[in-house]
Amino acid sequence: MDALWTSLPPVTRGWNIAIVATSTLVTLKKVKLSSLLFQPERAFTNQIWRLVSSFFAFGDLSMNLFMEIWFVSSSTRRVEDAFITNSSMLPQVVDSFDAEQRKLLHDFIERNKTIDFLYYLLQICIAIVLSATFGYYKLGITLPQLGKLLCHSLIYIDSRITPEEVLNLFGIFQFKKVYYPWVCASLDLLVVAVNLLDINWKWYVEVILKPFIWFYTVSYGLGHLWWVLRDFLLQEVHNDQNDKRRLLRQNTLREFKVTRFDLVKEVLSMVFLPPWYWVVISKIQRRR
Repeated sequence: MDALWTSLPPVTRGWNIAIVATSTLVTLKKVKLSSLLFQPERAFTNQIWRLVSSFFAFGDLSMNLFMEIWFVSSSTRRVEDAFITNSSMLPQVVDSFDAEQRKLLHDFIERNKTIDFLYYLLQICIAIVLSATFGYYKLGITLPQLGKLLCHSLIYIDSRITPEEVLNLFGIFQFKKVYYPWVCASLDLLVVAVNLLDINWKWYVEVILKPFIWFYTVSYGLGHLWWVLRDFLLQEVHNDQNDKRRLLRQNTLREFKVTRFDLVKEVLSMVFLPPWYWVVISKIQRRR
């Protein structure tokens, strides 16, 4: 367990520590779980800590908590390990850098992978808060544990990063990772249905099924949105993976004084590129 724990990347390990610490305080009755959960009318007024604590509040210490920690560890770890601030996100001025400038920028990217990933998670967290707030005020649906939303968003993103990887379910069933989010949702729905067979159907739909559907709509919807915009459109559709070919094309256009401006790429770069890169790139540019 110690080897497994220490092998986790920094952000994933920090999130797990925060979850366990919060659950320990709840179990010891040092803090009430209800005071940590997301409730918009309180979170945006006099209990602003709920905007943060709801991402760490998974309940008290139990077997269910350790299952949640396993989901957080496995999905977040794989996304964090694969995360990189790709060259496709950088402004076009980087293409004019010489070898020394490129090395400086590369070293900066490698040193700041952790904080870049933290910024990436922060963006998703803000989107989750906005979606949960919309559901509360417009649909009357409460999603109090925002950490679970973030976890399942990362499960979806992870499934899109390596979709062909084969997973085992209980050592019996095998399936490709691209189906993993839907397997999780199906098992969750099955557990809820079995536990509530004798409950009034109308109450079941209003109290259980509607929040369940909204939960997976938000988590998988945001996961898909982030994957499409950052990993597909920005890094695949609007980026030439061949650096030599891209530089040759740009030099040719510059030679014939042709201006090429990719509006979609520039907008997506401004959204997903951490703000400190604009300062660093400007400083490196002046080192000529």
